[in-house]
Amino acid sequence: ATLSGFALGEPEAPLKLEQRRLLLSRVVQQRDWAEVAALSGLSGRAQVIDALRTALRALLLHYAPADIREQALPLLETGRPKP
Repeated sequence: ATLSGFALGEPEAPLKLEQRRLLLSRVVQQRDWAEVAALSGLSGRAQVIDALRTALRALLLHYAPADIREQALPLLETGRPKP
């Protein structure tokens, strides 16, 4: 999978259109939290972060090898590395 394929929505991509838009607007385009929230119909930064974590979890589960998933998934749950 490539970034362009991700952006265009490969058939096997694990993300919904709104999740792709959210990731692209915040991560790739580096739009501010308030703008991303407004574009996504979310109430603010906290909801954007929750939605980003959900999208990243889906990407990790679909694309990442097991050792990376084991390290990264706890970060998405707690925001902290696994001890």
